[in-house]
Amino acid sequence: MKKIILFTGFLFFFISCKEDKVETNYGKVEEGDYSIQLLNIDENINSVFLKLKSTIDDSVYFDDSGPAKKIRIGFYKNTFHAGQRAFSFYSDELIKDFEIIELSSNEKVDDNFSNIYFVGMENQRKSLFTYNLYTEKINLLWNKWGNDIVRLERSANNKILNFNTALSIGSRAGFPFVIDAKLYSFTKGKVKRIKKYGDGLQIYSQWENDSVFTNYYTYLDSLNSSHIFRAKNTFNNNFELVADTLEEYDLLNDGFPIPIVDKVELTSPGMKYKIESFAQGSIINYAITDQINNQSIPIVRDSLKIIKVEWLKDYCVLSFEGTTGLLFVVNLKDGKIQIQFDQGESTDFIVHGNLVIFDQWINDKKIIIYNPFKDIFIDSIKVKDGCGINRI
Repeated sequence: MKKIILFTGFLFFFISCKEDKVETNYGKVEEGDYSIQLLNIDENINSVFLKLKSTIDDSVYFDDSGPAKKIRIGFYKNTFHAGQRAFSFYSDELIKDFEIIELSSNEKVDDNFSNIYFVGMENQRKSLFTYNLYTEKINLLWNKWGNDIVRLERSANNKILNFNTALSIGSRAGFPFVIDAKLYSFTKGKVKRIKKYGDGLQIYSQWENDSVFTNYYTYLDSLNSSHIFRAKNTFNNNFELVADTLEEYDLLNDGFPIPIVDKVELTSPGMKYKIESFAQGSIINYAITDQINNQSIPIVRDSLKIIKVEWLKDYCVLSFEGTTGLLFVVNLKDGKIQIQFDQGESTDFIVHGNLVIFDQWINDKKIIIYNPFKDIFIDSIKVKDGCGINRI
């Protein structure tokens, strides 16, 4: 029988927040402490100001705090939203050079949207890289012998990253193994080791929200080989340990502990759309149902398993696992599949603001950046020996 051993008490979080008001296209103004400040304007500043005022609904105003007045756009909730809006303006050639300003300090801050973090191979090691949407350049951030990245995890706001590493990972005699496992954080451009676990069976993470994530480490009982322990270490977003739980499993009675997986959200946030499945023998029909208008959008008919779903404004992104990974971008407003991708050996994707970023592992291992709102491919990310958005 499974036993639960608690080392620390329960943790309660009281969070108050405003509804996220960011929309995907022009026409929405936020109230927040961050603005986009234009730089190196090579036209008449008043003409640029008037053009922006007539084109976008975000606030456009002059800042006169310095020796020369500058144009600023918007009042955004955080640097990710500010960067997301700036990239939209940049893509439409409304702005060129800019920086994100924190209004309370009147200082430049990092743009959390412009950099996309991923895992790639470097010197035969699974390493941390970044791709910049503006410069289109790839930079190696972290590479350490004996520390292959198992999987990159990120909070929903893309501000905080963590990853587990191992000297080696695989399976032996039907059991998984991990050698010299460690947990690292990546915040404010720095990698820091949080905890050393050692040799075991499995290690993985799961973010519960933007404030809390749990790291799971499974290992054999050194005194009784039919018993397995799973340590659950819960951290806050400052990577401070706030809860520590140990679960004990009897292999004969409980079986091997199944890894925790993210919940698949089959219903859209506004409850209007729902993903439904209908089995016909070994074949499953998947469709998205408009529950208000009683309309259905057929997605796929195959012996596939749904892995992940993300809901955007007017879009749904789904990944399936079968003989190959399949990714669908569904236009909910038009009631049709906008585009379908063969992902090959991977099913990983993330939604980054208005962008869908996903693996395509067919002939080589690369990452594709796609904008569903404009129905265009932004770029593909490649490194010499392969890469993936979360793993390689």
